[in-house]
Amino acid sequence: MRQDNFNLSKLKLTGRRIWRPPILGLVFLLCLGVGLLSGQMFKANNNPADAASAYITVTDNNQAVSVDQSTGDQIIQRTSTVTVKDPTAKDGYILSAKLSQNSISGAIVTMGSSSSSTCTTASPCAIVASEARALVSTNNNAATTSDGDTTVWQVKITIPAGAAIGNYIVDIEYSEASLIAMQDYTAEQCQAAAAGAMFTMKDARDGTYYRVKKMADGNCWMVDNLALDLTQSYTGKPSWGTAPVTVSGTTTSANNVPQQILNNNTANQGQIPNNGSAKASYLYNWCAALADTSSACASSVAATQYNTVINGARDTSGTATSQPAVTGICPAPFRLPKGGPDAATASNPATTANEFGKLDIAMGGTGIGRSSANTYPLFMGTATTDTYWLGVLSGNYISGLGSQGSNGIWWSSTASSGTGAYFLGLSRSSTGVNPANDDYKLRSRAVRCVLNPSDPTFATATTMQELSKAACDAAAPGTTKSFLDTRNNTYYRVKKMADGNCWMVDNLALDLTSSYTGKPSWGTAPVTVSGSTTSVNNVPQQAVNNNTANQGQIPNNGSAKASYLYNWCAALADTSSACASSVAAVQYNTVISGVRDTSGTATTQPAVTGICPAPFRLPKGGPEATSGSKDTTANEFGKLDIAMGGTGANRTSANTFPLFTGTAAADTNWLGVLSGIYNNGLGSQGSQGVWWSSTAYNATQTYNLYLDSTNTLVYPANGSSKVYGRAVRCVL
Repeated sequence: MRQDNFNLSKLKLTGRRIWRPPILGLVFLLCLGVGLLSGQMFKANNNPADAASAYITVTDNNQAVSVDQSTGDQIIQRTSTVTVKDPTAKDGYILSAKLSQNSISGAIVTMGSSSSSTCTTASPCAIVASEARALVSTNNNAATTSDGDTTVWQVKITIPAGAAIGNYIVDIEYSEASLIAMQDYTAEQCQAAAAGAMFTMKDARDGTYYRVKKMADGNCWMVDNLALDLTQSYTGKPSWGTAPVTVSGTTTSANNVPQQILNNNTANQGQIPNNGSAKASYLYNWCAALADTSSACASSVAATQYNTVINGARDTSGTATSQPAVTGICPAPFRLPKGGPDAATASNPATTANEFGKLDIAMGGTGIGRSSANTYPLFMGTATTDTYWLGVLSGNYISGLGSQGSNGIWWSSTASSGTGAYFLGLSRSSTGVNPANDDYKLRSRAVRCVLNPSDPTFATATTMQELSKAACDAAAPGTTKSFLDTRNNTYYRVKKMADGNCWMVDNLALDLTSSYTGKPSWGTAPVTVSGSTTSVNNVPQQAVNNNTANQGQIPNNGSAKASYLYNWCAALADTSSACASSVAAVQYNTVISGVRDTSGTATTQPAVTGICPAPFRLPKGGPEATSGSKDTTANEFGKLDIAMGGTGANRTSANTFPLFTGTAAADTNWLGVLSGIYNNGLGSQGSQGVWWSSTAYNATQTYNLYLDSTNTLVYPANGSSKVYGRAVRCVL
């Protein structure tokens, strides 16, 4: 993206004051010129001269105006008809104007139109030289038609009394920018944007417009508060286990329930500007902001446990390596900002993962909570500079709205303790800036999302360990790429499937008995079984799947490896007595990792890494989908089946069996191999494929995905004994 490469057209007003005895007069010639554009915003054009296409035309040229001279202010009013024809403006466009030249000292220029809700005929907008003013921001695509989109503007020039006789030029410069969806904005475009550049973008989920600014830290930040109503239907809405609720009045804030509150304080709500129908923003509790309704979001779960278990890899150390990106309720590739301790606790402030702190440092601050006369105005937007963050003092919700007009608070994705999470806090009374503040998760705060161009994307990441959920969310369905598992230098293909998740489409080939990077301290050492060795409980076992045709070999890495079949204790990297068959599923899932259980609802099944390469994890299991519960069951094999056109129920399936096994000619297939099972010996290879979930079914069995070629069976909610060997595929 090039800042010097966007649509230009000029409206020129030239005038000459002449002497006409016996009357003093003033004559202006209004010349509305047609300009050529040399590209469009958001799209790089390395040779602007090759793109000279008239996207903006201005009519009503050469209007002679005669004004009698008097001692009072003189006013010239004429119309300016502007037509935008931009074939790239499928999501709408923004038409802006500024004064590129005004040689009449003290003259005031305003513009208004009945077609604009921002600069109306009754309340026109002042046009100045310092920055372009958005005259209209529209989400219609009329500009892409052959006739284009035409707006008639009333141009008013107020000439102060006593203006000297002479030649004058008032030059108004139009610019037009195609709107794009936030979901289509890329890290490369953010990287190429000039510092201080600000764009209006549409959230494709609900059609709301937000301003996005390239800040001094190199990131592209939303500079409006999020206004997504989680209780309404919108494109890409996740299946919430516990439905989000809107609170009001003195409703008590709650843990483990996603809550939002409409911020209806007009002066401090962080309204969305320039979109024709401004929306009030919302305040969200942390569970809502993270789109997480698991019991791990409750206050009783420690921060380190939450951040290790949920999404596989987050923690509170404050280092960038241990804080992968978390999308939450942001429009991917935008995500929630990373939090962490303030810069005083880091040996080098620039290395702390706290992105609020990094922004503060980039704007001249210290990254430490303090009273700040220098960066508070920049965060608040009260400083006259293109670096400001446009913060609003939107307050919070603690059993009722409060602190509006005095405090501004924005969530990060990082837990600070068992009950709290980090956020950015601004205080008007003390000009306070605290990039590492923290407070209770259950309280509702504002959300602003960020795009960090240095985040690895699906296209740029090379290892499974650096691929984030946010990068997965931003990838197109069907996208497939091989990534390296750095633990043992094995490559796996990963595919963005129809359910929105990124799945390994090769079976795991990690030898648990060998040395590898990050190997845990197993209480009971894993063993390799073969032949007719008896399967046992409470001992992690693996069996080499050496059936060449059905072993799920890992391709494209130069030395293909056979996959393994693991018993459940091995798959979960768990050697505790709770993995034994004598321990009930509810007890197991309650005791181990603190939070798992078998209810099958998303609220009670956080992610479990097991032997997967974090942030990948084991798929969640659960009962099969029944009428009315397809979207709410946490069974991710069932959700995948539903996304591919199935029912989520155990059945004979002529439609999704070929997609699971990869025998269908489609980029949506899961490339499953019928790698068989180990039940006191290898068997069923070539006829059955079975993959573990992380969820116990009862005291002796665990949920899994079962495929059988004999009858084209697809069982997303099969149950098998924990002691037997099954394949593992990890999901992000």
